[in-house]
Amino acid sequence: MSSPSPPRRRAAVSTNVRESPSSFVGRAGDLSAIKARFDEGARLVTVLSPGGMGKTRAATRFARLHGEGFAAHGGGGAWFCDLTDAGGVDALCGVVAAELGVPLERSADERAIIADVGRAIARKKRVLLVLDNLEHLAREAARVVRAWMILAPDARFLATSRAVLGVPGEHLVHLEPLSLPRPGQSAAEIMATESVDLFVRRAREVRPGFDPSAGEIEVLADVVRATDGIPLAIELAAARVAVLTLEQIERRLATPLDLLVRRDDTGKHASMRRVIVDSFAQLDEVMRRRLAASSVFRGGFTLEAAESVLDGPQKGVLATLDALVARSLVRAREAPGELRFSCFEAIRELAAEELAALPGARAEVAARHARYYAAFGAALAGEAATAGGGALRARLGRELDNLIAAHAQAIEEAARARGRGRRAGLVARPRARAGAPRAGPARPRPARARRGPRRRVGGGQRLAAPGLRRGPGGAREHAARAR
Repeated sequence: MSSPSPPRRRAAVSTNVRESPSSFVGRAGDLSAIKARFDEGARLVTVLSPGGMGKTRAATRFARLHGEGFAAHGGGGAWFCDLTDAGGVDALCGVVAAELGVPLERSADERAIIADVGRAIARKKRVLLVLDNLEHLAREAARVVRAWMILAPDARFLATSRAVLGVPGEHLVHLEPLSLPRPGQSAAEIMATESVDLFVRRAREVRPGFDPSAGEIEVLADVVRATDGIPLAIELAAARVAVLTLEQIERRLATPLDLLVRRDDTGKHASMRRVIVDSFAQLDEVMRRRLAASSVFRGGFTLEAAESVLDGPQKGVLATLDALVARSLVRAREAPGELRFSCFEAIRELAAEELAALPGARAEVAARHARYYAAFGAALAGEAATAGGGALRARLGRELDNLIAAHAQAIEEAARARGRGRRAGLVARPRARAGAPRAGPARPRPARARRGPRRRVGGGQRLAAPGLRRGPGGAREHAARAR
């Protein structure tokens, strides 16, 4: 009788990464970009984006796909560390140590704690550490991760943050919105886009059998366009199909922060407002005021415009824009011959609320905006009409929404001036003496020319300016004031 075989040793756990039970949509290009950075030798890759873009989902997906590779040949596997509630260096180190199963000795020496965890990471050899949600302690995290990269040269770090860490050797992967339907696409092509796919999947979680009709597909396309392709915004909008039609959702997305709220949820992703407020809270007073002022722009803006509009012609606007871009609150995109800045609509809406709350600030900023674009349009209009002025006409086209907004502001200011004049005239007019003869009957006023139909300009608003086409980004609030 043969002796019993010795019991098998249980394989050491090489990961704690767990994916969300909901389906994962898109991001193939982003996952490939992360892998490419590591394959090229990067030791720290930071997935960067505003809140709600899906950084955590992308990072955990990457760790699940490649965890076995990090565990092979004696490697340490892949480990996820949620640092949302970490309030400092000690807490950061404590979370990572706990996930790796490393006991930490009590010590008042911060450097000793960092070194202890760094040596524990080094013992894992080739290991992937996912450091999730670092934006609120980016400065402290930069110091800690830099020390760990020295102590554990075989380790790889995948961070998610709304702000750049600034560690030497940090490689960035900017997480972009999900793909949106393009004008002119067929119904099948619209349904295949990432943003629509995500909306339909999440809608079916709250309304099984949700299947937009042929007539609703274009409305669905408008709904996801209104979310800017931000996954959290899409999911929050999709949850509303339980009580709203697609047409109702589209109308209510004119003010997205009021609609995009998760029922019975108090977490950090309970609403788009909560996500953005958390980012605003990390700004200093100057950055916050200038971000609020940037809400007057439509369709993006240039550095020159920002320097003239945000605080008037003052120094420091470039540094502020640099900081806001690094914190994922402002986007920088190349255009022919210039770099343009813009905000996602939900961020712009909250910035506009903050500007309106500052006494007198909105009128001052809007007046600077109107003056700048009046001068800009006048300077370029003559040259753009000449032969060979195609580049200038393209530049004017990129500023169309700002020009419309400036026009609306001028109409609004003129109406206020007329109102002030009428009030002043009433005060200055002498009262008629008793018994004085009355003036003759007033001369009939000529009939006003009937205005033609107003052109729709995004969000249900209209502009009394036939022939002007709406550019990207819309001019909702300013256009409405032109009525």
